[in-house]
Amino acid sequence: MSEKGSTTEKRGREEEEKDPLKDTTAEWNAIGPKYNKYIADVMAQGSTLVYDKMLAYIEELKQDKLDSPIQILDVGCGPGEPSLTLCRKLGEKVYCTGVDLVQPMVEEAKRRQKENSITNAEFHQKSDADLDGMADWENKFGIVNSSLVVQYVPHAVTTLKRFRRVLKPGGKVVLLVWGDEDKVPWLSLGKSSWALTAPDGTPRDPAPDRAAKKQKVLEAKGTEEEDPDDTPDCFRYGSAEKLKKHLERAGFGDVQVHTEDLKLEFPNFDALWGFFNPAGFGPEGWAPHVKKVLLKSISSLLGQEELDETKPLTLPAQVQVGLGTKPQA
Repeated sequence: MSEKGSTTEKRGREEEEKDPLKDTTAEWNAIGPKYNKYIADVMAQGSTLVYDKMLAYIEELKQDKLDSPIQILDVGCGPGEPSLTLCRKLGEKVYCTGVDLVQPMVEEAKRRQKENSITNAEFHQKSDADLDGMADWENKFGIVNSSLVVQYVPHAVTTLKRFRRVLKPGGKVVLLVWGDEDKVPWLSLGKSSWALTAPDGTPRDPAPDRAAKKQKVLEAKGTEEEDPDDTPDCFRYGSAEKLKKHLERAGFGDVQVHTEDLKLEFPNFDALWGFFNPAGFGPEGWAPHVKKVLLKSISSLLGQEELDETKPLTLPAQVQVGLGTKPQA
């Protein structure tokens, strides 16, 4: 191999190693099949907030005669919500296109679409980065919806610009993200249960792992509008002002962010555990240690000495609903 070829190959490997999306795709491909069982029903409880906002936008766009039917893009559609609900309830008024980077999610969305005989939807395996190369999608959609996605992408403003690109002038973006960490304590406890527990069950210091992950993301390419120290996290948008700032930096107008408090219902502790461990990440034997830590933490959160694992759980949550409009040309 020539020196030039070797250098090119090395650079390619280095760029690949810096790509946070590669790790994300691998993780979600692993958990995708079980996500549908453990998580989709819980997340559907928050979808009503998005659904109501989208209904209002659909009526507004119909009055503006922007589209008929209203073309909706659902980025990070998972097993097909809220797209399938919108299609089922609104019929020919809407046409939904769902994209997700995880093939098992797309397959589940297609299965549910077929099961419910829904014809006004389609689903594809794509990431938000793929939107850059979709020339026929530019200025196509009346609404872009994305639920619990933007807080995890490597560079949020870049992703939001991609959403704006595929919207028609006057089109709307609807985002759902987690809110203040203190308002979603069980989610924080789930994260820390993994971070603070070594594979052998002993306590560990999570700081080195956090630092390495943050550095990897910062080394990947972003745009000049990105916050230099901004990294993906469940609670990236604990501040409504931060989400508002990112939407404005991405070029959206009429930006609003609504903070919503809600209660999420889990049928039992195993369902909550499945939310955090749908694929059994980590070395064999690690997960049971973490599960014990989480059980103890949730028991304490609910003021109980020992939680009855068979009974339903009601846990608090907070989300931010971000709204914006693509300016008219």
